[in-house]
Amino acid sequence: MPAPVVPHPGSRPTSVLGRAGHTLLHWWPARQVPPRPNRDAQLQALLAVLDDAVAAQRLADQVVAACGEPGPVTDSVARDGAQQLSTFNHLAQRLRELTVDADLAQMRERAARLLAYHMWMIHESLRLAFSFQLDNSRVEAARLRVNGLGAPADALRELRDDIRLLAAGARGEEVAR
Repeated sequence: MPAPVVPHPGSRPTSVLGRAGHTLLHWWPARQVPPRPNRDAQLQALLAVLDDAVAAQRLADQVVAACGEPGPVTDSVARDGAQQLSTFNHLAQRLRELTVDADLAQMRERAARLLAYHMWMIHESLRLAFSFQLDNSRVEAARLRVNGLGAPADALRELRDDIRLLAAGARGEEVAR
């Protein structure tokens, strides 16, 4: 009886199905990576996210402030707060998906930190307002100190304005060329 033939490890498949499978696997073109957007497109995408974030700040600030008001907090504040958490979470996701050059990455990361602060502040103010420890004087005192988003909201608006100036400058340079 002849010895079984063992194919060489680097050889191509010899059966019809093996050859067909090999052809199909290597025939499909490689997945194309989309081209990196130019600087103006990157600035415009970053600016769009920050414009949406600044627009959402007004209601978020109202929710946080309402959580700090004396007396019971209404259910509509909880619904609005949950909606704002979702909005800022979607904005943070859009921000993470942006492809930016290294010099804009620092601005994107700063914006991400500010959005994270907004989400944290909304979450914590809702937690304090709807706590089961309403009779706890420390929790109530902490809740009453909550009065809005504060300085990080201003910082987000300033960052948006800085990026708007950069985008206007980038468009001005393209027109001058």
